[in-house]
Amino acid sequence: KGKYNEAISEYKLVLDSDPSDIRTLMKVGDLFAKIKNISSAKRTYFKVANFYSEDGFYLKAVAVYKQILRIDPSATELYSELALLYEKLGLIGESVKSYEVAAKSFEEQGEIKKSLDVLIKISALNPEQINNRFRVIKMYVQQGLVDDAKLNCESLIQEFDQESDTHLLIKVYKMMLDLELADKKDVCELCKIYLDEGKFSQSLVELQKIFSKHSKDIQVLDLLA
Repeated sequence: KGKYNEAISEYKLVLDSDPSDIRTLMKVGDLFAKIKNISSAKRTYFKVANFYSEDGFYLKAVAVYKQILRIDPSATELYSELALLYEKLGLIGESVKSYEVAAKSFEEQGEIKKSLDVLIKISALNPEQINNRFRVIKMYVQQGLVDDAKLNCESLIQEFDQESDTHLLIKVYKMMLDLELADKKDVCELCKIYLDEGKFSQSLVELQKIFSKHSKDIQVLDLLA
C-alpha cells in the first residue's frame, strides 16, 4: 500500500505540470482503486470520463463509467450518463437499457420526478415501447400533472386510431377511467368501440356509470339505445 501511495504522489507531480495527461490520471484512479480508496478513485475516474466525453471519445468515456460501476455498483446515478453516451454513439438499445436502470433506481430512492424525467427520455427514444408510455402517464398523475397526463393520452389515442388498433385504444381508455382522466366524450368513444366489437355488456356497464350525470345527453342516449 505504501508503494501505491508513493506512486500516486509521483503521478500527481506529473499531473501538476500537465493536468491534461489523461493516461496518468487514469493510472492514479487505478491506484486509488487498488488501495480501496473508492471515493478518490471515483473522483479521478470522473475527471477522465469528462475529458473523454468532451473530446468526443464516447466509447472510452463509457469504459471509464463502467469501471466506476465495478468498484461502486451503488453509483446508479451514472446510468443516466451512460445512456446519454450510448445515445450519442447511436446505440439506442443500450441507451434505453441504461435509462431503465436509472429510472428504476430513482423510483426506489423515492425520487419520482427524476424517474419520470428519465422515462420521458425513454419514450422519446423508443416510442414503440407502449408500456413505458403508459407508465409515464400514470406517473404524471401521481405527480399531480393531470394536464400532461391527458395530453399524452390524447397523443396515444390519435396514434392508435390512425393505426385502427382497437385493442390498444381500449387499453388507453380503460387506463383513463382507472386514473379518473376520462370525461363523457372518452367514455362514449370507448363504448362505440365496444359496440362495434359486439361487447354490449361492457358498453352498458360504462354508460350506466355516467348516465346519472348525462341522462339527457343525446350521444349517451343513442349509445344506450
